[in-house]
Amino acid sequence: LVDRVTEAGWTVALAGGPGDRAGARHLMGAMPNQPSLINLAGHTTLRQTLGVMVHAACVVSVNTGLMHLAAALGRPVIGLDGVTPTRRWGPIGPKAISIQVDQPGCGFLHLGFECRHRRSDCMGRISVDRVYAAIRSVTSTSQDASSEARP
Repeated sequence: LVDRVTEAGWTVALAGGPGDRAGARHLMGAMPNQPSLINLAGHTTLRQTLGVMVHAACVVSVNTGLMHLAAALGRPVIGLDGVTPTRRWGPIGPKAISIQVDQPGCGFLHLGFECRHRRSDCMGRISVDRVYAAIRSVTSTSQDASSEARP
């Protein structure tokens, strides 16, 4: 997904708290020749992260507080709902899209502790093509509404 998005001219910023540093470093290490990928995970405050999101062309996220804040700010948001049911936990906003996995046994996480003996492949069933199409959909709508929004 990073390759597809950066090929289209966007910069990708990885966000998260201190607990996300190792995962973000791993992704950065797997893409050493990707100058349009920056790591903010664990390096910015919540306020600074919100400042970045306010100007983001699109926020792509699993179900996190940052996803919900981006939707509340009216930013284009793609919520990735593999294990979480969209009807309960999806982003709510004028430019929010949820991508669900329509497979038996996915969308099971309601309160956060129901992972035992459940499917572990739900997130992997969300294709890059599907996420990229959703990004293009919400960003083209944003570009039509505002000449300032561009890759």
